[in-house]
Amino acid sequence: MMESCVVTTKTGVTEYLFSNRSTTPVVLLSGVGGSLYEWKEIITTSELSVLAYNRAGYGRSKSVRREGTVEEASHELHALLSELGITQKILLAGHSYGGLIAQDFAIRYPGAVLGVLLIDSTSINIERIDDVEHSDETTSDVYWIHKCEAYARIKREDLMNEIQPELPEKFKLWEREVQTALIDHETSPSMYRAVGAEIRHMPQSAKRLNTADFPDIPLTVIGRDGKFAADQQINAGLPKSEAIAFEEVWTELIHEQTSLSSRSVYIKAEGAGHNIPYDCPELIIKEMTRLHSRI
Repeated sequence: MMESCVVTTKTGVTEYLFSNRSTTPVVLLSGVGGSLYEWKEIITTSELSVLAYNRAGYGRSKSVRREGTVEEASHELHALLSELGITQKILLAGHSYGGLIAQDFAIRYPGAVLGVLLIDSTSINIERIDDVEHSDETTSDVYWIHKCEAYARIKREDLMNEIQPELPEKFKLWEREVQTALIDHETSPSMYRAVGAEIRHMPQSAKRLNTADFPDIPLTVIGRDGKFAADQQINAGLPKSEAIAFEEVWTELIHEQTSLSSRSVYIKAEGAGHNIPYDCPELIIKEMTRLHSRI
Protein backbone atom coordinates (compact mmCIF):
# COMPACT_ATOMS: atom_id res chain seq x y z
CA MET A 1 0.00 0.00 0.00
CA MET A 2 1.28 3.44 -0.96
CA GLU A 3 0.77 5.88 1.90
CA SER A 4 1.68 9.50 1.36
CA CYS A 5 3.08 11.75 4.05
CA VAL A 6 2.74 15.48 4.64
CA VAL A 7 5.43 17.84 5.83
CA THR A 8 5.40 21.54 6.66
CA THR A 9 8.01 23.57 4.80
CA LYS A 10 8.76 27.26 4.57
CA THR A 11 6.41 27.49 1.56
CA GLY A 12 3.48 25.59 3.06
CA VAL A 13 2.37 21.96 3.51
CA THR A 14 3.48 19.36 0.94
CA GLU A 15 2.16 15.84 0.40
CA TYR A 16 4.80 13.40 -0.84
CA LEU A 17 5.90 9.81 -1.32
CA PHE A 18 9.58 8.90 -0.95
CA SER A 19 10.95 5.45 -1.67
CA ASN A 20 14.47 5.73 -0.26
CA ARG A 21 16.64 3.01 -1.76
CA SER A 22 20.00 4.62 -0.93
CA THR A 23 20.65 5.87 -4.45
CA THR A 24 20.65 9.33 -6.01
CA PRO A 25 17.04 10.53 -5.61
CA VAL A 26 14.91 10.97 -8.72
CA VAL A 27 12.24 13.64 -8.26
CA LEU A 28 9.08 13.07 -10.32
CA LEU A 29 7.30 16.22 -11.50
CA SER A 30 3.71 15.83 -12.68
CA GLY A 31 2.01 17.73 -15.46
CA VAL A 32 -0.87 20.16 -15.01
CA GLY A 33 -3.60 18.43 -13.00
CA GLY A 34 -1.46 15.36 -12.30
CA SER A 35 -1.42 13.50 -8.98
CA LEU A 36 1.62 11.95 -7.33
CA TYR A 37 -0.32 8.66 -7.32
CA GLU A 38 -0.25 8.53 -11.12
CA TRP A 39 3.44 7.61 -10.79
CA LYS A 40 2.56 4.49 -8.76
CA GLU A 41 4.02 1.90 -11.15
CA ILE A 42 7.26 3.82 -11.47
CA ILE A 43 7.59 4.45 -7.74
CA THR A 44 6.98 0.84 -6.75
CA THR A 45 8.94 -0.78 -9.59
CA SER A 46 12.07 1.37 -9.95
CA GLU A 47 15.18 0.29 -8.06
CA LEU A 48 16.16 3.93 -7.62
CA SER A 49 15.20 6.27 -4.80
CA VAL A 50 12.12 8.10 -6.03
CA LEU A 51 10.39 11.19 -4.64
CA ALA A 52 6.95 12.18 -5.91
CA TYR A 53 4.91 15.02 -4.48
CA ASN A 54 1.82 17.14 -5.03
CA ARG A 55 2.26 20.81 -5.78
CA ALA A 56 0.34 23.36 -3.71
CA GLY A 57 -3.39 23.03 -4.29
CA TYR A 58 -3.04 19.39 -5.36
CA GLY A 59 -4.04 16.60 -2.97
CA ARG A 60 -3.18 17.56 0.61
CA SER A 61 -0.57 20.14 -0.38
CA LYS A 62 -1.19 23.77 0.53
CA SER A 63 0.78 26.99 0.25
CA VAL A 64 0.80 30.22 2.18
CA ARG A 65 0.93 31.95 -1.20
CA ARG A 66 0.06 30.33 -4.51
CA GLU A 67 0.26 32.30 -7.75
CA GLY A 68 0.87 29.23 -9.89
CA THR A 69 4.16 30.19 -11.52
CA VAL A 70 6.96 27.81 -12.49
CA GLU A 71 9.33 29.84 -10.33
CA GLU A 72 7.08 29.30 -7.34
CA ALA A 73 6.99 25.56 -8.04
CA SER A 74 10.79 25.43 -8.04
CA HIS A 75 10.97 27.19 -4.68
CA GLU A 76 8.35 24.77 -3.35
CA LEU A 77 10.45 21.75 -4.42
CA HIS A 78 13.63 23.27 -2.99
CA ALA A 79 11.87 23.81 0.35
CA LEU A 80 10.61 20.20 0.33
CA LEU A 81 14.09 18.79 -0.31
CA SER A 82 15.47 20.92 2.50
CA GLU A 83 12.80 19.84 4.97
CA LEU A 84 13.31 16.15 4.09
CA GLY A 85 17.04 16.49 4.62
CA ILE A 86 17.87 15.56 1.03
CA THR A 87 21.19 17.33 0.64
CA GLN A 88 22.75 15.24 -2.12
CA LYS A 89 22.36 16.21 -5.76
CA ILE A 90 19.25 14.90 -7.50
CA LEU A 91 17.87 13.80 -10.84
CA LEU A 92 14.68 15.40 -12.17
CA ALA A 93 12.04 13.64 -14.27
CA GLY A 94 9.34 16.02 -15.46
CA HIS A 95 6.28 15.14 -17.53
CA SER A 96 4.55 17.83 -19.61
CA TYR A 97 4.34 21.00 -17.47
CA GLY A 98 6.48 19.16 -14.92
CA GLY A 99 9.23 19.27 -17.53
CA LEU A 100 9.01 23.06 -17.56
CA ILE A 101 9.44 23.03 -13.78
CA ALA A 102 12.42 20.68 -14.15
CA GLN A 103 14.06 23.11 -16.56
CA ASP A 104 13.46 26.05 -14.24
CA PHE A 105 14.76 24.18 -11.19
CA ALA A 106 17.92 23.05 -13.01
CA ILE A 107 18.59 26.65 -14.11
CA ARG A 108 17.76 28.13 -10.71
CA TYR A 109 19.65 25.52 -8.65
CA PRO A 110 22.32 24.10 -11.01
CA GLY A 111 24.46 22.89 -8.13
CA ALA A 112 21.65 20.65 -6.92
CA VAL A 113 20.92 18.77 -10.16
CA LEU A 114 22.94 15.95 -11.72
CA GLY A 115 20.69 15.24 -14.70
CA VAL A 116 17.24 15.81 -16.18
CA LEU A 117 14.69 13.59 -17.90
CA LEU A 118 12.09 15.53 -19.94
CA ILE A 119 9.00 13.45 -20.74
CA ASP A 120 7.03 14.99 -23.62
CA SER A 121 7.76 18.23 -21.83
CA THR A 122 6.15 21.60 -22.33
CA SER A 123 8.52 23.66 -24.44
CA ILE A 124 10.06 27.02 -23.61
CA ASN A 125 8.82 27.96 -27.11
CA ILE A 126 5.25 26.89 -26.34
CA GLU A 127 3.85 30.06 -27.94
CA ARG A 128 4.41 28.45 -31.38
CA ILE A 129 1.56 26.07 -30.58
CA ASP A 130 -0.77 29.08 -30.75
CA ASP A 131 0.05 29.44 -34.44
CA VAL A 132 -1.55 26.06 -35.18
CA GLU A 133 -5.17 26.36 -36.28
CA HIS A 134 -7.65 24.68 -33.94
CA SER A 135 -11.38 24.72 -34.57
CA ASP A 136 -12.11 23.12 -31.18
CA GLU A 137 -12.35 25.84 -28.53
CA THR A 138 -11.92 23.28 -25.74
CA THR A 139 -8.24 23.02 -26.64
CA SER A 140 -7.54 26.69 -25.87
CA ASP A 141 -5.93 27.97 -22.68
CA VAL A 142 -8.67 30.56 -22.26
CA TYR A 143 -11.34 27.85 -22.28
CA TRP A 144 -9.54 25.78 -19.62
CA ILE A 145 -8.76 28.76 -17.41
CA HIS A 146 -12.44 29.69 -17.33
CA LYS A 147 -13.43 26.05 -16.84
CA CYS A 148 -11.05 25.66 -13.91
CA GLU A 149 -12.21 28.90 -12.33
CA ALA A 150 -15.81 27.66 -12.51
CA TYR A 151 -14.92 24.27 -11.01
CA ALA A 152 -12.96 25.95 -8.22
CA ARG A 153 -16.17 27.63 -7.05
CA ILE A 154 -18.16 24.39 -6.84
CA LYS A 155 -18.46 22.23 -3.73
CA ARG A 156 -16.74 18.85 -3.94
CA GLU A 157 -20.01 16.86 -3.95
CA ASP A 158 -21.41 19.03 -6.75
CA LEU A 159 -18.15 18.72 -8.65
CA MET A 160 -18.38 14.94 -8.34
CA ASN A 161 -21.81 15.03 -9.97
CA GLU A 162 -20.62 17.47 -12.65
CA ILE A 163 -17.49 15.54 -13.64
CA GLN A 164 -18.57 11.97 -12.85
CA PRO A 165 -14.92 10.86 -12.78
CA GLU A 166 -13.94 7.54 -14.33
CA LEU A 167 -10.49 6.10 -13.69
CA PRO A 168 -8.47 4.60 -16.57
CA GLU A 169 -8.66 0.80 -16.67
CA LYS A 170 -5.12 0.34 -15.35
CA PHE A 171 -5.86 2.49 -12.30
CA LYS A 172 -8.88 0.32 -11.49
CA LEU A 173 -6.49 -2.56 -10.76
CA TRP A 174 -4.69 -0.59 -8.07
CA GLU A 175 -5.43 -0.61 -4.35
CA ARG A 176 -8.76 0.86 -3.33
CA GLU A 177 -7.02 3.54 -1.25
CA VAL A 178 -5.04 4.71 -4.28
CA GLN A 179 -8.16 4.78 -6.45
CA THR A 180 -9.94 6.85 -3.80
CA ALA A 181 -7.02 9.29 -3.63
CA LEU A 182 -7.11 9.72 -7.42
CA ILE A 183 -10.87 10.35 -7.42
CA ASP A 184 -10.51 12.82 -4.54
CA HIS A 185 -7.79 14.58 -6.52
CA GLU A 186 -9.93 14.87 -9.65
CA THR A 187 -12.89 16.26 -7.73
CA SER A 188 -11.00 18.82 -5.64
CA PRO A 189 -11.98 22.47 -6.19
CA SER A 190 -8.54 23.58 -4.93
CA MET A 191 -6.86 21.46 -7.61
CA TYR A 192 -8.77 23.25 -10.36
CA ARG A 193 -7.88 26.60 -8.81
CA ALA A 194 -4.20 25.59 -8.97
CA VAL A 195 -4.51 24.26 -12.52
CA GLY A 196 -6.11 27.47 -13.78
CA ALA A 197 -3.31 29.51 -12.21
CA GLU A 198 -0.61 27.29 -13.74
CA ILE A 199 -2.11 27.50 -17.22
CA ARG A 200 -2.46 31.28 -16.91
CA HIS A 201 1.19 31.80 -15.97
CA MET A 202 2.68 29.14 -18.26
CA PRO A 203 3.41 31.33 -21.32
CA GLN A 204 5.17 33.97 -19.23
CA SER A 205 7.27 31.38 -17.39
CA ALA A 206 8.24 29.68 -20.65
CA LYS A 207 9.25 33.01 -22.18
CA ARG A 208 11.50 33.81 -19.22
CA LEU A 209 13.18 30.40 -19.44
CA ASN A 210 13.87 31.00 -23.11
CA THR A 211 16.46 33.60 -22.15
CA ALA A 212 18.13 31.53 -19.39
CA ASP A 213 21.07 29.14 -19.65
CA PHE A 214 20.36 25.49 -18.96
CA PRO A 215 23.33 23.71 -17.29
CA ASP A 216 25.39 21.36 -19.45
CA ILE A 217 24.37 18.19 -17.64
CA PRO A 218 23.13 14.77 -18.81
CA LEU A 219 19.72 15.29 -20.40
CA THR A 220 17.29 12.72 -21.80
CA VAL A 221 14.39 13.95 -23.92
CA ILE A 222 11.51 11.53 -24.41
CA GLY A 223 8.94 12.45 -27.02
CA ARG A 224 5.62 10.88 -27.86
CA ASP A 225 4.81 8.98 -31.04
CA GLY A 226 3.49 11.77 -33.27
CA LYS A 227 1.46 9.50 -35.56
CA PHE A 228 -0.09 7.68 -32.61
CA ALA A 229 -0.93 10.97 -30.89
CA ALA A 230 -2.43 12.42 -34.09
CA ASP A 231 -4.62 9.33 -34.50
CA GLN A 232 -5.79 9.77 -30.89
CA GLN A 233 -6.84 13.34 -31.63
CA ILE A 234 -8.54 12.39 -34.89
CA ASN A 235 -10.47 9.61 -33.14
CA ALA A 236 -11.53 12.19 -30.54
CA GLY A 237 -13.06 14.32 -33.29
CA LEU A 238 -10.31 16.77 -34.27
CA PRO A 239 -10.02 17.36 -38.05
CA LYS A 240 -7.17 15.32 -39.52
CA SER A 241 -5.36 18.34 -40.96
CA GLU A 242 -5.36 20.10 -37.59
CA ALA A 243 -4.18 17.00 -35.70
CA ILE A 244 -1.29 16.44 -38.11
CA ALA A 245 -0.28 20.13 -38.07
CA PHE A 246 -0.35 20.21 -34.27
CA GLU A 247 1.80 17.08 -33.98
CA GLU A 248 4.34 18.40 -36.48
CA VAL A 249 4.89 21.52 -34.36
CA TRP A 250 4.88 19.58 -31.08
CA THR A 251 7.47 17.13 -32.44
CA GLU A 252 9.69 20.02 -33.55
CA LEU A 253 9.49 21.57 -30.08
CA ILE A 254 10.38 18.28 -28.38
CA HIS A 255 13.39 17.71 -30.66
CA GLU A 256 14.59 21.26 -30.00
CA GLN A 257 14.91 20.42 -26.31
CA THR A 258 17.96 18.29 -27.09
CA SER A 259 19.83 21.54 -27.81
CA LEU A 260 19.56 22.53 -24.14
CA SER A 261 22.64 20.44 -23.33
CA SER A 262 25.56 19.03 -25.30
CA ARG A 263 25.05 15.83 -23.30
CA SER A 264 21.51 15.13 -24.47
CA VAL A 265 19.90 12.04 -25.99
CA TYR A 266 16.49 11.70 -27.64
CA ILE A 267 14.11 8.77 -27.19
CA LYS A 268 10.85 8.25 -29.07
CA ALA A 269 8.09 6.56 -27.07
CA GLU A 270 6.72 4.27 -29.77
CA GLY A 271 2.97 3.72 -29.57
CA ALA A 272 2.46 6.32 -26.84
CA GLY A 273 0.55 9.56 -26.71
CA HIS A 274 1.24 12.49 -24.40
CA ASN A 275 0.69 10.49 -21.21
CA ILE A 276 3.88 8.47 -21.52
CA PRO A 277 4.19 7.66 -17.77
CA TYR A 278 0.81 5.90 -18.07
CA ASP A 279 1.34 4.33 -21.51
CA CYS A 280 4.99 3.31 -21.05
CA PRO A 281 6.04 3.24 -17.37
CA GLU A 282 8.69 0.64 -18.17
CA LEU A 283 10.31 3.08 -20.62
CA ILE A 284 10.43 5.80 -17.95
CA ILE A 285 12.04 3.40 -15.48
CA LYS A 286 14.57 2.29 -18.10
CA GLU A 287 15.54 5.85 -19.02
CA MET A 288 15.70 6.94 -15.37
CA THR A 289 18.16 4.11 -14.78
CA ARG A 290 20.19 5.00 -17.89
CA LEU A 291 20.31 8.64 -16.87
CA HIS A 292 21.47 7.58 -13.40
CA SER A 293 24.32 5.62 -15.02
CA ARG A 294 25.45 8.70 -16.99
CA ILE A 295 26.04 10.97 -14.00
